Amino acid sequence: MTGDERRGRAYVINLFASWCTPCRAEHPQLMALQRQGVEIVGVAYKDRADASAAFLRELGNPFSVVAMDPDGRFGNTIVDRRADDTACDLRRQSEETQAGRGGVRLGEDDCRH
Repeated sequence: MTGDERRGRAYVINLFASWCTPCRAEHPQLMALQRQGVEIVGVAYKDRADASAAFLRELGNPFSVVAMDPDGRFGNTIVDRRADDTACDLRRQSEETQAGRGGVRLGEDDCRH
């Protein structure tokens, strides 16, 4: 997967792992976004390919492509660029959208700054 393949197109990059409890919690929202036509690129962060595949078989696969990041280099680069703040803002927006529909409510402690 290269940037050229997606140049000019909007998409979401989601880091996930089979061992990640918050990843399980957010997975239904990713499935909903995918059903709405949002392209999501999955990055299996510090996970084994077989474990990631089993996770997606169990919960569904919302990703147009899944890239492996076994040593966490890509994920660490994203975090270094303050993606946590962006993810936090998106979670807050999602919370506002979902509040009236029984969605998951997130508190300030769920967003690290």
